[in-house]
Amino acid sequence: MSTNNRKKSSSRFSLEPFISDCLTIQKTFGLSGRSLKELSIHLKRLQLFCKNAGLRDITGLTPALLLAFLDIHAYRGKAQLKAIVWSLRTFGGYLALRQYLPDSPAKDLSHPVLRKREKLPLYLRPNELTALLDVAVNKLDQNEGVVIMILCCCGLRPKEIVLLRPQDVNPLRRVLAVTVKGNWRRLVPISTVMAEVLQEYIQECGISTDTPFLVNQWKRPIDVRWIERVVRRAATRAGLRRPVTPRTLRHTFATCMADRHGKTITRAFLGHSSSAATDTYMHLVPGKYRRYMNMHPFQTSPQGVDHD
Repeated sequence: MSTNNRKKSSSRFSLEPFISDCLTIQKTFGLSGRSLKELSIHLKRLQLFCKNAGLRDITGLTPALLLAFLDIHAYRGKAQLKAIVWSLRTFGGYLALRQYLPDSPAKDLSHPVLRKREKLPLYLRPNELTALLDVAVNKLDQNEGVVIMILCCCGLRPKEIVLLRPQDVNPLRRVLAVTVKGNWRRLVPISTVMAEVLQEYIQECGISTDTPFLVNQWKRPIDVRWIERVVRRAATRAGLRRPVTPRTLRHTFATCMADRHGKTITRAFLGHSSSAATDTYMHLVPGKYRRYMNMHPFQTSPQGVDHD
């Protein structure tokens, strides 16, 4: 065969027969119509890429070539890349099964790791929080009401409340010295109302430095499980129809702070060591973005609009 004939025959090389046979086999194996369509789309993109790359025969379909094909599709996002890798591995397995190649060129391609979609933290609506605080003030024992108030109005973790000592509470300076994760201490400011509640509790219960700050009904120091039971009981008495935990109350406090005061102040109140932890709460509550939607130009009245 002459040189010109060899160039002409090599220019006619195409992956189309291989792709068609691969799709037929996958259909025989019971692959769904939707998956077959997706496989066909990605393999035809591969065919066009190989044509532009000057692929002369099937042996030129190397791992390096497949990696280059993936690189030009990196902008599509991890979900699309995962589908492309699956298509390449399916096609590579077919070529090895049919013995067109000694081994699959796509066997070492790994699926991109898809990050699990983050859920927004559960938090109470204003009317639910008001109902819960009303129960804490009027229908619970004083020590139980104080715990609910601290959870709702200070955003502390249950363990941080358990570790509170009488000398950690200073209503006059309106501050709590809290032992947080990592066994270090930070000062948490409290509101005037919260300071009055704590001052009243200290005076009426005779709290001194020789006694625990918070005790249960048996006059023993409280624990995390006791706090969880108190929160559940208070939520039931407040008529809340969904599960409420101490974490829910911390999320409620954090959401309220983030919505009104931004990330920096919220991070300071929660005691987060990194700003990434605070990002969880930087979502807009529905009432706020509803107001922004009403500011959209197409939500305004059409009267008086100049259509020229």
